[in-house]
Amino acid sequence: MLLVQREGINSSPLTGAYRGREDFMANDETKKLKAGINRTVRDLIIKGILIIVFILALFVVFFGIIIAPDPSMEPAVKSGDVIMFYRLDKNYVLHDLVVVSHDDNKQIRRVVAKGGDEVDIADGNLIVNGALQQEKNIITPTERYETGIEFPLTVPSGYIFVLNDDRNFGTDSRTYGTVAVEDTFGKAMTLLRIRGI
Repeated sequence: MLLVQREGINSSPLTGAYRGREDFMANDETKKLKAGINRTVRDLIIKGILIIVFILALFVVFFGIIIAPDPSMEPAVKSGDVIMFYRLDKNYVLHDLVVVSHDDNKQIRRVVAKGGDEVDIADGNLIVNGALQQEKNIITPTERYETGIEFPLTVPSGYIFVLNDDRNFGTDSRTYGTVAVEDTFGKAMTLLRIRGI
């Protein structure tokens, strides 16, 4: 008799309804779990996209990168070095490395004179405002180019005069003259050497 009652309890309609409720709750929890996972994945994707957009904006508005294409700035900058420059600071001082463009090619060059300075080149030396310049890490003489500009030259206001560090290689203000500050791309701030380490 007891066995029959147990069988009766197990097979009662109430037990089936209870199991149906458990199945419904399990399905509901599974749906909630899947929805939570989908929401988490979506949030991660949105955050990833926002981070990428932020980084791109940094390098379009604030910073830029250039790879030194040649040895014209040796020994300070070697061919293949990666230079990060800051676009918004154009208050250059003497000896700053700046990014300029000549014939649609970006170049790294050193500021040697600013607006109002008089520049001359004589006997392999750079002379600014009548003073012979003692330049650190410049190992080649500074000569005029035969097809270059005329010296002495007074740098106009709002312009800079730039030179290579290796004075025997490449083009600089001796060839193309002074550079308008507003036409420069920015000041070099970080150098990453990826060759010859």
